This record gives sequence, C-alpha cells and structure tokens, in this order.
Amino acid sequence: MMNTKRSNKADNGTINNLIISDNLYFDGDKRKARELINKFTGNVLTKKYYLVCFLNEENKPVIFGSNMLRNKHYQGKRIELAGIFKSEDDAFEYIRCIVSLSLRKFKELKFKETINTFDPSDVANLFYNEENL
Repeated sequence: MMNTKRSNKADNGTINNLIISDNLYFDGDKRKARELINKFTGNVLTKKYYLVCFLNEENKPVIFGSNMLRNKHYQGKRIELAGIFKSEDDAFEYIRCIVSLSLRKFKELKFKETINTFDPSDVANLFYNEENL
C-alpha cells in the first residue's frame, strides 16, 4: 500500500523541512506564494517553478526546480526558501541582484544577510536593470 501521509504546516513557519524567508521574493501575490509552497511540499503536481534556496545552513544559494522538493534526497535536508521564479533566467537574475546589493552594502558576499536586510522591492528595482548596478 502506498504511503499517502501529508505533512501539516508547523507553528514555526516550516512545512516539512522547508523554512520560508521573511523576505521571500515572489513576483506576485503573497497568498499565491503560500498556496504554491503547500503544493510543492505535498504530492500535487504543479507547473514548474524555480526555487532559490539555502541547504543545511550553507551561505551559498542553489537553484532547483520545485518538483525536486519531492525527491528523497531533499527529505532530510533543511531548506531555506528565498525566492520563487517562473523561469531559470529570473532565478539567476535574482542572485545577480543579491550579489550587487551585498557588495554595495557589505563590500563582500553575504547572501543571507543581504536577503534579510533588503526588502524584496529593493531587489525588484534591480531586476534586469543594468543602470542601477
């Protein structure tokens, strides 16, 4: 018999092993982001999205498809979600913006600190905008 057990949202903001950043970047309604996250961590097939995450307390971001959250490889890992994107290019552009903001503020690469410091609207102002670099 197949295991159909679904995970419930915990009180501390985690869903399974997924921790959502307070400054989650999503180009759309925040309520829709929460619905997508619930689908990603459940057994619901969705259109492919790209996620920018930090794995197991590391300070370097990784990009992978939302369908990878269901992979057994990620079941035991702590995943901090920083952004949800409709295309891989947008996910890379987000990281470019974070690098730019980090170097501007800290004079070195501090991904998590930058994401926690800047509002998502600051990042949105840099998106695909060469002039603000």
